[in-house]
Amino acid sequence: MCHRLFCLILFLLAALPRSLGAQTWSLEQNDPNPFCPDAGPTRIEFAIEQAGRVLLTVSGLLPLCHESPLDIPVLGDPIPVPGVVTDTLVDGPHDPGRYAVFWDGRTRSGQRLGRGDHLYILTVGEDPVLFTDSKVARIECPFGPGDFSLGQTDPDPLCPGTGATIDICLVFSTYLTLEVLSADASHALRRLADQVFPPGLHRLLWDGNDDDGIALDTGAYPYRLTIRDGPGEPVLAEQTRVLHVDCALPARRPTWGDLKVRYR
Repeated sequence: MCHRLFCLILFLLAALPRSLGAQTWSLEQNDPNPFCPDAGPTRIEFAIEQAGRVLLTVSGLLPLCHESPLDIPVLGDPIPVPGVVTDTLVDGPHDPGRYAVFWDGRTRSGQRLGRGDHLYILTVGEDPVLFTDSKVARIECPFGPGDFSLGQTDPDPLCPGTGATIDICLVFSTYLTLEVLSADASHALRRLADQVFPPGLHRLLWDGNDDDGIALDTGAYPYRLTIRDGPGEPVLAEQTRVLHVDCALPARRPTWGDLKVRYR
């Protein structure tokens, strides 16, 4: 009887550290994955074997549509670059054990991150580093309001021959069409874009002419941004603004400074 009791005590002692989650180092896959921040956060669990400073960060593409005004010119490429730390979930000393945190899929300022892969990295210890690991969390959300913006032409009014720039900002990679319409919006005069764009801020240059190379007359013209999943697919969202053509007014010709790429 004593022998059986002794064996039972040894078994419980051996199992105790595992039950506390401190038997091995680990970083678990977030659950659910993929997830949409609009539907709720995702859970991330990790376990550490020794006490130390724990740093858990999320890195990925950081869209800038609503975090700053459209004042960062980009020609064809997204402003954000992989590796930007978009949020810090844990930063401080921790004892051995198992922990769980929730990530809402947003930046520190509360902006929802774009659809795609986002890397979360766990580092325990500083000098030396005791443990490090990383996993990929995927955000998948339907396209909705607030996921894109269409800027005003610059300059406005403009004069054909001097040209103008139009800013487009996207949270998600998507297929978009940008057209300048007739004054009564009955048909397109000029198609400026009709392709897939990556997330980020894009600046397009327009010469003020229609598709036949004829300069537009003085007047007000709507221009429309249309979002689709692909060519011929149903419209998911659209935005229309109005530009003005007036050659009687002095117009500013776009400079190289309008088209150069800056990172912040």
